[in-house]
Amino acid sequence: ADINSTIFALKECFRVMRAKKGQPPFRESMLTRVLSDAFMSETSKIVAIGTIAPLSGDTEHTVSTLRSLQMLQGTTMASEQREDVVKERSNVVKHPRTWSEDDVARWLENALRGRALACLQRLPRGTDGKILCRWPLSRFNQLCDNKQLGNLLFQDLRLHMNGKDICHPKTAHNHRP
Repeated sequence: ADINSTIFALKECFRVMRAKKGQPPFRESMLTRVLSDAFMSETSKIVAIGTIAPLSGDTEHTVSTLRSLQMLQGTTMASEQREDVVKERSNVVKHPRTWSEDDVARWLENALRGRALACLQRLPRGTDGKILCRWPLSRFNQLCDNKQLGNLLFQDLRLHMNGKDICHPKTAHNHRP
């Protein structure tokens, strides 16, 4: 919060100096107090440097930084071109808690190299990842009608919740929803 008030005070000093009306509010922050001599000197040059990022996910912050720098300079963008930026989803693994009902079904089809496929028929409608993650071990045993398979399925889900894979670590992305 302190940094925001300092930046605001700095912007206000620039705005008043550009307008050449009134006294810049140097006392608003420690930074503007320290820079007051540089602001008022006719021989000093003031440079503002903005850090921007090349990633598409940082576009909003980059544009905001550029607009702030232009505001400090007293200019505006000559033209503005808008473009929707789509974030790439490269091997993003969703936590089981966020799985949809279809994701849960896909997981059951592929879990334990297909051995849990029979359990899919007994899966109650509306079972999404949020519900599935709350199930105790006994519920998995009941679903699979087989204690050993239920235990393995329970363990597989817990490993998915921890970001690991029980079958093939190298091909984990192949059977995760």
